[in-house]
Amino acid sequence: MAATDTPWRPFRQAGALRRPMIDPAFVQGHPAYPDAFAQFFAGHGRYGHFAERVGNRNSRNGWRRRALAPGPAVGAEIVARHHEAAAQAGQGGDAARHQHRVDRLGQHHVRAAFEQVGRHFRLRGRSEHDRHRKGIVGADSPAHPPHQIARLLHAEIRVHHQKVDHFRPEVVFGIVAVVKAQQIPASQHAKGAGDDITAAEVEIAQQGAHTWGVVGHGLPSWQERTTFWPPAFRSPSDRSATSEFVAGLVNIGLSRLDKIWPGMPSSRFGFKRAYEGFMHVYRSHTCGQLKAADAGIQARLSGWVHRKRDHGNLLFVDLRDHYGITQCVIDVSSPVFAALDKARPESVITVTGKVVKRSAETINPRLPTGEIELQVAEVEIQSIADVLPIQVAGDQEYPEDMRLRYRFLDLRREDVHANMMLRSRVIAYLRQAMIGQGFTEFQTPILTASSPEGARDYLVPSRIHPGKFYALPQAPQQFKQLLMVAGFDKYFQIAPCFRDEAGRADRSPGEFYQLDFEMSYVTQDDVFAAIEPVLEGVFKEFGKGRAVTPAPFPRITYADSMLKYGSDKPDLRNPIIIADVTEPFRGSGFGLFAKLVDKGAVVRAIPAPGAAGQPRSWFDKLNDWARENGAGGLGYIQFAADGPKGPIAKNLEPARVEAIKAAANLKDGDAVFFACDKALPAAKFAGLVRTKIGNELDLLEKDVFKFCWTVDFPMYEINEETGLVEFSHNPFSMPQGGMDALLNQDPLTINAYQYDIVCNGVELSSGAIRNHRPDIMYKAFEIAGYSAAHVEEHFGGMLNAFKFGAPPHGGSAPGVDRIVMLLADQPNIREIILFPMNQQAQDLLMQAPAEIAMERLRELHIKVDLPKPKKEVKEG
Repeated sequence: MAATDTPWRPFRQAGALRRPMIDPAFVQGHPAYPDAFAQFFAGHGRYGHFAERVGNRNSRNGWRRRALAPGPAVGAEIVARHHEAAAQAGQGGDAARHQHRVDRLGQHHVRAAFEQVGRHFRLRGRSEHDRHRKGIVGADSPAHPPHQIARLLHAEIRVHHQKVDHFRPEVVFGIVAVVKAQQIPASQHAKGAGDDITAAEVEIAQQGAHTWGVVGHGLPSWQERTTFWPPAFRSPSDRSATSEFVAGLVNIGLSRLDKIWPGMPSSRFGFKRAYEGFMHVYRSHTCGQLKAADAGIQARLSGWVHRKRDHGNLLFVDLRDHYGITQCVIDVSSPVFAALDKARPESVITVTGKVVKRSAETINPRLPTGEIELQVAEVEIQSIADVLPIQVAGDQEYPEDMRLRYRFLDLRREDVHANMMLRSRVIAYLRQAMIGQGFTEFQTPILTASSPEGARDYLVPSRIHPGKFYALPQAPQQFKQLLMVAGFDKYFQIAPCFRDEAGRADRSPGEFYQLDFEMSYVTQDDVFAAIEPVLEGVFKEFGKGRAVTPAPFPRITYADSMLKYGSDKPDLRNPIIIADVTEPFRGSGFGLFAKLVDKGAVVRAIPAPGAAGQPRSWFDKLNDWARENGAGGLGYIQFAADGPKGPIAKNLEPARVEAIKAAANLKDGDAVFFACDKALPAAKFAGLVRTKIGNELDLLEKDVFKFCWTVDFPMYEINEETGLVEFSHNPFSMPQGGMDALLNQDPLTINAYQYDIVCNGVELSSGAIRNHRPDIMYKAFEIAGYSAAHVEEHFGGMLNAFKFGAPPHGGSAPGVDRIVMLLADQPNIREIILFPMNQQAQDLLMQAPAEIAMERLRELHIKVDLPKPKKEVKEG
């Protein structure tokens, strides 16, 4: 084929740009093309519709063919080379006609290449790889030795193969452009054609070009590799570095276009617009990503104006996003200075500029980005913030109701934001840990039937069934037991629970989440063995180095816990152990306690280690605190070196004092306080005193998570108001001793297979081995005063299921909110919930609860009967 013949036969595909068909014989035979270059095109053309194909479309190497399809930019390079060959041949009219055709086609394909590249970078990006590509800008590649450049290029090729349908034309175009630029004759350097091309740029471009086989070395051997990423470049940061390098080549190539192809200035063909497509419209990096190694590259960041500092000729802006803070610098002479100077704190902006290293004395070691700053060249205001009702920057305290009303601002604050991220990571860990333990996740219904489970239900009226209501589940209790009956063996879910109850520091009103799980064919020990590694693991993973009780966790019976710690959720960080000293006071000279003991009261001793030397005012203050908490006072004895002191010691025989000292394990220098009342109130008050003294004397062990199980809860208790027997905890628990215990024991002596998991005095969950036998369930409810009809009405679904074969099963449900509260070291559970209600169960942000329009109430057949307000009585 003569050199003057054209290889181009334009054609159109549906929705595609015009692309050339190339005659392989022309490519292989033309003197302007090296053999390797011809081999590259002949072997890997897709859009060119080569006559020769390599491999089967469905073969393992099919992606390589697609990834290496040359596309219009490489076609333009062929045209350019053909142009050069024709010009050198100087074939008169044919040459002029050929040059005109080449110019026209070359311009079209170069323009099409860059428009297509820009469109890909602007509009595509569904995967992590795409996001990295969309965010590329600049190049730090001269810092990489050639062998690293080669590996980076390998990686970049592989990024692309699944996401676009052709080889990235801008990459080859950039490489070839640089290679061609450095080949400009030395005689033209005086005209500025190539004198600004550095040796490093040439080396990088040549290395990259050779790696790809674009020039010089034929098809590269890396095509035989089977791994998707080269071993050293598999992380997102490596992929990002790859993209930055490639974009740097393109940047170099574009800057030389007018020198490489005179008469084709970049402004005519949208090259600038296409190159801008290489950088994402909002950001190339996050505000926590740039490091010293990124110095010299161009970057684009978006975020909130965290702080501004005016230093005269320079304006410093701390730009914040989800990932961190980057310092941005704007010179007062910059045309964008005024726009940025007017932006209030928390306005959202996009800045573009050069990353530079800070001087040694200005490095901020507290920030991951503290070694660099961004010299801003461009600013775009995305959103101007109003005057802030609460400040995001700083540690200023605000009333809780104001924080909840502007929760979207409060969530931007560093500590609160970190709490929410911790919560997310904890939930992800719990989910994976449970799956690793062999559990399967299921979702149980949110709209269900009302059932008496200890708290009030949230009710949902039914429009279709007038006068009837659904209830939001207080827990998935019955459903998870039904899953065991259905044969699923091990279930879990991160379950939302809804209870109409008052809020407190460790309980959010309205709703909460729990790690709900259930297991079949298990004993109590099996349940403990399943959940202990999960809890130990999550607290070790997110506990910031604090010690965690190793599994198996200690087990404390309910009776011992109430006696020794004054609570069924003991804080084992506190070393104080409560003692029973009822007998030393029985018939003693201290008449107040002696009379109460004769009437059935008990006396509990609460040691205060080392407190004998405290001043009288300290003891008086504790007495005042006791009265504020409903007690008549707080008697005490000081075991000083010269003997026992205090009002109680004066009225007790020495032998009785010594008996108290021995029972409470006291020594000289200690003090002891007393609580006297009926067993349960005495235990509870003694527990309060234990906690108070532990905090006053700073006795609690620091930086530790102390776990324990509370076991053997009583099945029944006496209702103090009615005097009747009722369930003390979960009515679905299996009684220890089964039917025999229900028939033959005093109900108040029956224990249940029920247990609580406790950490640092916080109850994380209750659980039980369930009552899976209908006959035992009927009898258990009968003792608590419920008829068989009542049981069937409220628990008929589960009871009916049990009649068709139910396995022994048990489980628990650690509270997710409380786990995160402990890990975040927060005193209030609302600090780790995204949009919590306040103490009065109000959502101040969304204004809930709210009145409902009458027409909507009529649809639900509901009439609201509000209590009438009390009339004020006027005096006189």
